[in-house]
Amino acid sequence: MARHVAIITDGNGRWARARGLSINEGHDAGADTVKARLRDAAELGITELTVYSFSTENWSRPAAEVQGLMAMFSRRIAGETPELHEEGVRMRFIGRRQGLSEDLVKQMTWAEKLTAANTRITLFVAFNYGGRAEILDAARGFQGDSEAEFRQHLYAPEMHDPDIIIRTSGERRLSNYLLWQGAYSELIFREELWPDFTRAALEESLAEFSARRLRFSRSASGSGGSSTRSDLAARVLAALPAIAFALFIVIEGGLVFTLGVMALGLLCLHELYAMYDRAHPVRLAGFLALAALLLAALYGGQYQILLVAVCVLPVLFAFTLLAPNPSVGGMAITLLGIYWVGFGLAHAVLLRDLPHGLGIVIDVLVGTFLGDTGAYLGGRLFGRRPLAPSISPSKTIEGLLIGMAVAVAAVWFAGRYQDWLPGSQALVLGLGVALAGPLGDLFESFVKRHAGVKDAGRVFGAHGGALDRLDAVLFTAVVGYYIWSAYV
Repeated sequence: MARHVAIITDGNGRWARARGLSINEGHDAGADTVKARLRDAAELGITELTVYSFSTENWSRPAAEVQGLMAMFSRRIAGETPELHEEGVRMRFIGRRQGLSEDLVKQMTWAEKLTAANTRITLFVAFNYGGRAEILDAARGFQGDSEAEFRQHLYAPEMHDPDIIIRTSGERRLSNYLLWQGAYSELIFREELWPDFTRAALEESLAEFSARRLRFSRSASGSGGSSTRSDLAARVLAALPAIAFALFIVIEGGLVFTLGVMALGLLCLHELYAMYDRAHPVRLAGFLALAALLLAALYGGQYQILLVAVCVLPVLFAFTLLAPNPSVGGMAITLLGIYWVGFGLAHAVLLRDLPHGLGIVIDVLVGTFLGDTGAYLGGRLFGRRPLAPSISPSKTIEGLLIGMAVAVAAVWFAGRYQDWLPGSQALVLGLGVALAGPLGDLFESFVKRHAGVKDAGRVFGAHGGALDRLDAVLFTAVVGYYIWSAYV
């Protein structure tokens, strides 16, 4: 998963000339593209974006072009920084400040200070920048003996090394860009001129990066056998406590099952709201709504769940008005948690209370988790084609198909030992689980990608949080309930 994308925004002049426009109109169009792709990058889960706006060599361009660039840069900082600040963008300017006007330097400093606390994405603007100049400037103050110490003297020591360096316009050179940081970056060259670089082009670049990393990880581990076995063993060990807890509450049923599910749901909501803390979700409202949905499922039914759902929005709005930082974004994230986690787990409670609910819940859980394990192993051993690289680069089409086959087989096989579950019904239930599980997994990956995090939490150590383990169940429980309720 690419976290830091650096771009050489080349081709503004050629784009303008091809349309009979002035060179400065081309640079304006290029600046518009930077703004659009910055928003796309944030939505795709990229946490750092660096753009090459003006190099130390660009001073040799015609004076009118340089003056136009400086005026445009000043205008854009003044006009767009407040808007980017509202969107959670942190701005950093890298390059030499010497040679720039005093007013422009003040604007750059103001923009950096205004956005310093933002965490959604950092935009590094390389302005009056040269890779060799950066290394020379760092060397002047360097007295240490390690790369880590040298990095502290670079223009932005906090910058992570780019995963990808993209260059547009068909040129295939770095042009003195991020020479220190880009030592191990993947280089991707695009034919589009920069103003024509679309979101689709960015996603294609990310997909190419993911495909390269997938090939590298496979070749680095040889056949992948020993690595896969050790990873599988670690996954099983991490899951054992959760399996024991799940079996206990499922077998007990009733209030014990509901309270156990409620504890897991509260943990999932806590992880989701922590991921989007900057949006100021109304946590208490979310927690109370989850409890209301689960109790409605236990002591009522679908009608009572619908009644709670209808009441959620006005009650949430009242809580929002009392919050210290009320916002539409906070309400939206709170609602996402209520309907995603709350409805999924409420249907698990409904499913457990149906005739043969104990067996069906176990069938759904077995199909969900074995399908997920099958997809993981299948992707590691046979994966070639990325499934959704802009959302979850490690998932493959081959892994998906293998996981679905395993899920269907697991539920059908379990039905062979349950005389009340005909083979045809077990097959339909297995197909539902096989289709819903991957959707739930991808949905959570999409949410995490947008939030800019790898895992929802650390309840299971390196294997993530409760939401990472229950993402598929939140979908399969719903599908399982409606399939089984149609039969009984």
